[in-house]
Amino acid sequence: MSNYKLPEEDNGCFRQDYHDPHLPQGTHGPKLVLNCGNGTGLTLPIDSRGGCKTSFVAGTVSVDASGISCPKIKIDFSSMINFKAESRDGEFFIRLIFQLSRACDCGQKIPLSTWVYEKEVDLDRCRRIGVANGGEPSQINFNGGSYSEVEVDFKESFGFTWCECNNCSGCCLYVVEIIDIDTDNIRCLSLTNIGINALAS
Repeated sequence: MSNYKLPEEDNGCFRQDYHDPHLPQGTHGPKLVLNCGNGTGLTLPIDSRGGCKTSFVAGTVSVDASGISCPKIKIDFSSMINFKAESRDGEFFIRLIFQLSRACDCGQKIPLSTWVYEKEVDLDRCRRIGVANGGEPSQINFNGGSYSEVEVDFKESFGFTWCECNNCSGCCLYVVEIIDIDTDNIRCLSLTNIGINALAS
């Protein structure tokens, strides 16, 4: 086994009793707490006529900021949205609304913010605009069909970052939910590769 030492070890940077001379005595720099949360794959409903009547939990992460005065919290959420569009009129639409909420010390859940994922395609409209601008009518082929017979798979990443200064220095649970789903000509819809983590300082 080698006894090689990094140059930094000689000035005490790797010693537990090392003290940064720029910090007041008795302090060891800002406290950081990193927590990795839980996320599971979701199969979401596509028949949303009349509105989405329930929410779907996409991920949760807990933060114990005990001992941190006026903690600053940073939440990172990432996912992969997968869906198949199947349309005979050359158009499809999908919109998902994500909401981040917080509940501290087993208290009431408080919504913090929302993010929208939306995708819309109207191939008939694109074709009409092209003709109106002097273009020639054309056929757009998907899976061997014409522009009016669309069947295509999509896979797209979606995520967000949230930061706040929280007056509560106790234990808080952060929850990401899908609170609204609106689709048209979508055959199947799922959420995979979900990741969520929290950093408190």
